[in-house]
Amino acid sequence: PPASGPRKSDARAWAAGGLPKGSGVLPVPDVRETDDVVAIAVSDLHLSHTPPACRSEEKDWYGCMERQLRQLREIQMNHSTNPYLPVPLLVAGDVFDKWNPPVELVTFALKNLPDCIAVPGQHDLPHHALADMHRSAYGLLVQAGRIRHVEESHSQYPLMIHGFPWGEEVTPLNDAPPAVHVALIHAYVWKPGAS
Repeated sequence: PPASGPRKSDARAWAAGGLPKGSGVLPVPDVRETDDVVAIAVSDLHLSHTPPACRSEEKDWYGCMERQLRQLREIQMNHSTNPYLPVPLLVAGDVFDKWNPPVELVTFALKNLPDCIAVPGQHDLPHHALADMHRSAYGLLVQAGRIRHVEESHSQYPLMIHGFPWGEEVTPLNDAPPAVHVALIHAYVWKPGAS
């Protein structure tokens, strides 16, 4: 394939018999009617009161985090087809670095975190326990309406979002309605035997 990787048009040509099977281009099925961006997906924001060791030279950590969150909001709006409705932001866990951050950081998140659809990661949960989510900063942002927590499935046309927070088993869908299905998962993923 070209240096930039296979393009959707290459996949269509391959599927129509226009590219040889040995060309290295794999078919990509069309699952949507348009090429519009339907969601922005991120994980592990790790909002924190102090910078991590690798960013310890940062003079204004809150300013740095604000710029990053502003950039996410701009990406949402730049890819939206409706100037009044941003593209959904999906956050696959660890919004915060600690489940019980200082009030200053929670206030910062309420002011600066774009509205999002999320599942909590282990850093968002007291003792890594989903049952205690209500005691956490993540839980407070859910109560305040800043985060839409996905408990099982959430419809955000054209998406059907299925939430699998930290500690929850990822299960297959049964009898799912036609939609673009997204599994929003926060879990360790590794290949057995790999280092």
